[in-house]
Amino acid sequence: MRIRQIMYGCGWLVLCSMLAACGPSEEEQAYAEEAQESATEWLALVDAKKYEASWSEAAGFFKTQITAEQWAQIVEQGQRQLDLGSFEGRTLIAARYTDSPPEQPQMSELSGQAPEEYVAIQYRADYGKTVIETIKLTREDGAWRVIGYHIRPKDGWPGP
Repeated sequence: MRIRQIMYGCGWLVLCSMLAACGPSEEEQAYAEEAQESATEWLALVDAKKYEASWSEAAGFFKTQITAEQWAQIVEQGQRQLDLGSFEGRTLIAARYTDSPPEQPQMSELSGQAPEEYVAIQYRADYGKTVIETIKLTREDGAWRVIGYHIRPKDGWPGP
């Protein structure tokens, strides 16, 4: 009985150690926090309907995929489609650093010019109704810049 308790306790210690080792490193956590600051500043531009300024502050890759005018149209169309009211606030759900490109096939087409560091951030945002915002950033010229933004209803898209 005593041996079983000791082995059980040792098993928990090993499991806890493994879980701690699987978490982000201090450096990755610091990168995620830096990226969150950049995301907050960038989202403030979007919230203030300063779409051209948000486009200007985005990463080069973002700007190669869409013009400032197209970006403004897409954001406004998305807000109408989701029937969003005025911005009320947002709460961080998660932020994760990775050195693997996000799910954007175009990144591989840049022939080795693709960035090598990314942070994906999710927020729960309130605009009179709750939505989920996902922002993807990369480090460019020493600063974290947005390469992708996605907004969806909190409960997913309604089906047909």
